[in-house]
Parts: sequence; structure tokens; C-alpha cells
Amino acid sequence: MVSSSRADAGNEPLAVPVRRWWTRLSSAHILIFSAGALAFIANLAVLRPPALPPNVAVASSDLLPGTVFDPVRHVEYLPMTTDPELLTRFVTEDTVSNLAGRVLAGRVDEGEALSFSNLVEAATDDGRRIMSLPIERERAAGGTLSVGDRIDVIAVEAGVARYVVSGVEVVAVPDTKGSFTGSSSYHVVLAVDAVSALELSVVMETATIQVIRSTGSPSALEVRTADGG
Repeated sequence: MVSSSRADAGNEPLAVPVRRWWTRLSSAHILIFSAGALAFIANLAVLRPPALPPNVAVASSDLLPGTVFDPVRHVEYLPMTTDPELLTRFVTEDTVSNLAGRVLAGRVDEGEALSFSNLVEAATDDGRRIMSLPIERERAAGGTLSVGDRIDVIAVEAGVARYVVSGVEVVAVPDTKGSFTGSSSYHVVLAVDAVSALELSVVMETATIQVIRSTGSPSALEVRTADGG
């Protein structure tokens, strides 16, 4: 009986240790899984729709100089795909609300993209008026004027030339570096007092005008008075 019990004990199966599944992964398995994950991420990037171009504000009708800008009535929006640096010059749907109440410095034709330089503050802090002076580029210092320049305006009527204003400040000029429409119109935006605004309005209708850069020069009107002219 004793020998039989010992024989049965010798026939018991040996315990085999169980390996966890992650311990059975080889470096080859890990490499295959990593490649698959990278391929999945790459597919997501390719299939993701491209970013939509910004909506640029374009004039819904012809806008005349002096118009108080109303985004609701004066513009509509079109997507524009162009150089990002060029786009920074134009008003977009995201920035237009900040410009309500500004004044059109020059004419903007229907369908023309609206640039930030087209809009100026309604008035200066010192009580001067903001006025747009339409003029041919070749009669405005060749179109080389910059914001902050001082200018004289000469009017020629019946062969007689005279200074209308002198030393007035340029507060805006057209952005001619890029345009979707290729508009050739030109103008200079000036800060003037009430009397000068009236005088300029008259000569714009009755005379040929010339704009002269006078930055750093004495007022032509003061020189004329000192000479007795």
C-alpha cells in the first residue's frame, strides 16, 4: 500500500508558469505596431480638410469719399486665397466690426476689396476735419507722399496760380502695393480746419490743383505775407 501511494505521488503533473501576453511581445512586434500607428496618424492628416481662406470685405456698391462706414450696408464678403502678407492689408469679416463709424478716405468701387487705408478716423483730437483730396498721382508729388508729411495745395485758375492751404498734414494715402482690382485712382487724406475745407472744396470743382510736399519748410502763406505778396 505504501509503495502504491508513492507511485501516485510521482505521477502528479508539474505546474507550468503562465506568461502574461505583454511579456511575449518581441521587438519586431513593437516595431510593427508603431509603424501601423504612425500610418494611421498620417492618414488622418492627409484626409483632414484644408483650412478655409478668410472672408475679405468687398464693397457691395460704389462707396464715395466721406461716407461714414457701415459694415452691414456697405460690404459683403468673399473668400480670398492669396499671399498671407498681402491679406493683412485688407479688411476681413473678423476685423470689420472694429471699423464701424470710420470715414471713407477715397472712392472704393463696387466689388473692390476694402483695405485698412481706405478708412480713417472721423476727426482729429484737436478739432481739425478729415478731408479727402482726389488728385492725379503725377500732381501729388508723384504719389510719393507718406502719412505725416506736410503739403501745400496750389490752385491754378485762368492762368493764375495761388496757394490755397499750406503745411497741412497728410493722415492717409492709398495702399498701392497690392490690390485685387488694379484700381488706378489716387487721393490724399488731409487734416484741415473748417475754413480750409471750404476753400479746398471750391478749388476741387473750379481749378487745376497741384500738391507739393513741404515737410520741414516754412508755411508758404507766411512767406508770401512777409514778402508783401
